[in-house]
Amino acid sequence: MADRIEEMGFKKFSIDEIQTGTSVNIKETDANTAYVIKSIESTQGSETNAVIATATVGLTTNFHNVQTYNKTITVAGGKFVVDGVSQGAMDLVRRSTYIFDVSDSTNATHVLAFSTTSDGSHGGGSEYTTGITRSGTPGQAGATVTFVVASDAPATLYYYCTVHSGMGGTSNTRETAESERKHSSLGTIAKAGIIGSQGSAIMDANSTLTIRPSAKTINFSDVSIFADRQDSTNPNAYENFIRPSVDGLEETTLNSNSTITPSNSGITEPYTGSNTTYLNPYNWTAFFTPDAGQASGQLLQIRSYNSNNSQSYIQVAGADNNTVYELLNSQPYARHIWDGERYIWWVYGGYLYYWDILDSNLNPTNNYHGRFYFVSGSMHNTQSSYGGNYGSIGFGPNRADGTRRRFIFRKGGQGQSYRAQIMELPDMTPYQPDKGGVHAEVGQGGSQQQLYNSSQILGSNNANLKALVIDNGSPNYSCEDYLGNGNSNYNWAGWGQQVTPTNQTDMFGYKKTADGREWGFVLWRQNGARLYNIFFDWNLMESSSYGTVIGSINNQALGFMHSSSISSLGWSTDNWSGSNNTYLTGISNGFLSTYGDLWYDNDVIYGVQGNTNSNNKVASYNLATGTYTELGSVPANRYGRSYTSFASPTTTVRQSRAYQNAPALTVRVTGIKEDRT
Repeated sequence: MADRIEEMGFKKFSIDEIQTGTSVNIKETDANTAYVIKSIESTQGSETNAVIATATVGLTTNFHNVQTYNKTITVAGGKFVVDGVSQGAMDLVRRSTYIFDVSDSTNATHVLAFSTTSDGSHGGGSEYTTGITRSGTPGQAGATVTFVVASDAPATLYYYCTVHSGMGGTSNTRETAESERKHSSLGTIAKAGIIGSQGSAIMDANSTLTIRPSAKTINFSDVSIFADRQDSTNPNAYENFIRPSVDGLEETTLNSNSTITPSNSGITEPYTGSNTTYLNPYNWTAFFTPDAGQASGQLLQIRSYNSNNSQSYIQVAGADNNTVYELLNSQPYARHIWDGERYIWWVYGGYLYYWDILDSNLNPTNNYHGRFYFVSGSMHNTQSSYGGNYGSIGFGPNRADGTRRRFIFRKGGQGQSYRAQIMELPDMTPYQPDKGGVHAEVGQGGSQQQLYNSSQILGSNNANLKALVIDNGSPNYSCEDYLGNGNSNYNWAGWGQQVTPTNQTDMFGYKKTADGREWGFVLWRQNGARLYNIFFDWNLMESSSYGTVIGSINNQALGFMHSSSISSLGWSTDNWSGSNNTYLTGISNGFLSTYGDLWYDNDVIYGVQGNTNSNNKVASYNLATGTYTELGSVPANRYGRSYTSFASPTTTVRQSRAYQNAPALTVRVTGIKEDRT
């Protein structure tokens, strides 16, 4: 038969493979087949967010570094000794050959064997025999056990004695390490502006062709607004507005609105007093379907209730199965904050508490999974009315490994006596629920760890946890114009005064300058239809000691927003008023109203208008473009009850979507086949 061009391989890389940079062997030839590679075609999912990949080819024996290893087995103390180590762990490379010398006299009556079960037949398992041959009698000259490790050998095997129990240990099998492989590069076949390669490259018999994507950090995020839409015809209904994005690019085709009507009408509300609507925006309901944990696959209903006196409750229940998984209650002025993915956080009595939605035990001792205590004197712990019931989750600059740093913002005090806390949350390794996580190191149900003692907390990402206390102090103090616009002496306390305690909404977030420099945190405060903000340099937190109090002295890199500052942040000058102490106002349709809960992230403010006379608008305002966008509406008389989260979608959700801006890579290889039989 004449040689002809044919498809040698086709591969569509998964998101996980792109994120981890997983190499894929797209073609392996046998002893009788060779190819002339003519074309390697690559297709990107997003040219502006392209994946980099190379192609390599090499002899399979070199690629897998197939070798023969010799190991000596003896017996001492009733245990197998591997190369001098009693019950030493074996490291076996697939496709390689291992010759175990069992000729030493101590091996007499002991038969070395392997199993997928610990202690083999003594542990209820059976002997694994693939690739294993024996020669001679153990304990006599020339006796060996030869193990040619198969390409599909189990990742974990156990060696044992077929005659006596308790003698063996663990054998780990693996692929050849990348540093051990030999191959030739065919060059870069995928990159922005590169869509493959053409030419003629020989792929010899017994060779392996591999496509190697470079690991790429991809940040999937959902803005999810849960708005109360209960009325006389829908007594148990909520609206969910989802706005997905990838690496900061909005996925407008994936925007969705849906009504959620849980069937758990038999579940008692945690607080039913006469003043349940008094702190109207602070009472909210959210929903979440976890991929893991005791409630895996169950739609969870998370309900927060705050009385006008002191009590703060949160209830986690099955939306449709009438099961209450947890009721966190009786924490005075300690508003619970859900991160949208996994953990519910709250501050009370000098501790930072958390409750884990994905834990196998959803009813832990003392109603929490763990807590951290503050370094003595470092944090403000006073629980007081109004202000103590407000908090939010915000982001900081990413770590060097691309993971997001999260901060909890908690308001304390009210009126002119403004006091707040910003503290970095411990990285719970990791945050994304689809990748699991642990928190045993910080203690289950009552044990505690010092928040700043990072050696006791989950690794290097917590090496520099930061926390600040913001205190306006005396009205006579002023703050520095950090942006350097020639203005100074903006009264710090004046910002704290711009509020009426009964309708206050504070927001917190991280902002970069228009040129992309890491810049600082932004605090927003609502006063009726006006939003005031104040900001401070990120470097202030990075360079300060844990628990530093700022705002009580002059010139601490704090600054009010004023007219000359807006453009430096890349924000539109629309809808701003005033000169010094410039405020945001005039947004369409009463978006900034008496009631309602507002949330902020980088350039966008999200929220639900609070109105008692007409339908409430669910909307967003883009500070960069000056654009007001209505996302939908919910019935009147709900006082803007809502909750907004900025979370990574679960694996199940992510895989169900057709992202337009997500990195993707598909590779097709064609060549001319040569039959060497």
